[in-house]
Amino acid sequence: MTNDQKPLRITTIRTCATSSTSRGTEIMPAADARELRQRIQDGQVLAFVSEASVFIECLSLEDKLVYLAAALTKNARPQPNRRRVAVFKDMASLGMKMLHAPLIGAEKFIDMPWADDINHDRQERFATFGRLYPRHKPIETYGENLRNAQASAGPRKGFPPSGSANWRTAIKKAWDDADEAGKKVL
Repeated sequence: MTNDQKPLRITTIRTCATSSTSRGTEIMPAADARELRQRIQDGQVLAFVSEASVFIECLSLEDKLVYLAAALTKNARPQPNRRRVAVFKDMASLGMKMLHAPLIGAEKFIDMPWADDINHDRQERFATFGRLYPRHKPIETYGENLRNAQASAGPRKGFPPSGSANWRTAIKKAWDDADEAGKKVL
């Protein structure tokens, strides 16, 4: 890697690929996992773990429910699984950091350094990508066409017009008036 190249940035989802303390690599060959670990240590790869991953991997289902019930209170929190905490400790020793995306009312319950809040380009990349697509415009156009057709058909029998008709209400009205076959068409 030359000085003008930026290191590759990754966010891990399944931590077993980068951890030496897991029971083996489940999502990549061991040699690849060792190389990835080395590249993280060498700074060629900036690796992060999401806070949600920590929550998911360190607590059992029962403990997650207890934890969420205790959030924003002074009630006792369940202890995270020691083996999974060891995995995250190992990851931190490589140089991995935790991304800031805290759960509502949650506290940081493992010792892992936070990632710096300096890179906001992911949102910009997504917004740039998303601008290329019409988003909800096709649905809106479809609803407008339905509204125009409904308006030309006159009011529904027995129902006075309610509120202002827009593309959303036109789709809802079409759904409410449709039989099962009509709903499939919608």
